[in-house]
Amino acid sequence: MQNNEINSQYKWLNNYHISKIKEAFSKNYLTFIVMFASCFVLCYENIGLGVVYYIFCTHLSYFVHILAHENDSKTFNVIHEYHHNYSDNYAHYLQILLELSTAIMPIFMIYMFTGRLYIKNTFEPYVIFMFSLFYSSIHNINYSVFHVNKIHENHHKDWTINYGPDICDVLYGTKENYEELENISHYIPNLLICTMIAKFMQYKIPKIEYNMQQNLYSIVKMLYLLSYVSLIIFNQTLLISDETKNMNAFTNEVSNLLNKIKLRYL
Repeated sequence: MQNNEINSQYKWLNNYHISKIKEAFSKNYLTFIVMFASCFVLCYENIGLGVVYYIFCTHLSYFVHILAHENDSKTFNVIHEYHHNYSDNYAHYLQILLELSTAIMPIFMIYMFTGRLYIKNTFEPYVIFMFSLFYSSIHNINYSVFHVNKIHENHHKDWTINYGPDICDVLYGTKENYEELENISHYIPNLLICTMIAKFMQYKIPKIEYNMQQNLYSIVKMLYLLSYVSLIIFNQTLLISDETKNMNAFTNEVSNLLNKIKLRYL
């Protein structure tokens, strides 16, 4: 049975869709348990709010990925399109830089407006940082290096499916094939390692004296701004290169057309 025939059974929250949502959770229950454990470790001050943050970050990664493929976002995000079209080092490392810079933007904005790294709870920046590492490591290691499955590779062939995380594709109708739900147990090592890194920072940073903290924040802020300036420059370079190619192609078409007209009337 073809994918479109299978997915024709899908309608938002019909019986088939609900059964597949349940199947996605039951198939990957261990991964979701580990994710809750990660939440418990980082957000012990307020577990309920921590769960909300984890759900929010999961959805944010999904919807930002969709927006990255909108034509209106090309001016700011040609880098992601370059990542889809090429497999050179620029495509790989710039995508990592883009993901990390974009993911920690909320921390940077909060710091710029409030002078601190959180709005209400001190665990907020560590959750955001953990998710930035977690998402980028899955995308650039699990899928791009180890090729754990074909799901993300199929997204590179068709930009309207398999945005990831898989549970969001299942929930919102962008799953390529509802009969092939992803086994996301390969998330678990990334989740454990990224949680440990974030927990170490959560434990260590508050113990650093205030002046040293401020110096550290200044260095990180400078590096962050430098990374974004680099991304903007490369993004605009790609735009100019694309426009130049389009203009050359248009010029060649016009030239060929004029030559045909001349030959016709000679």
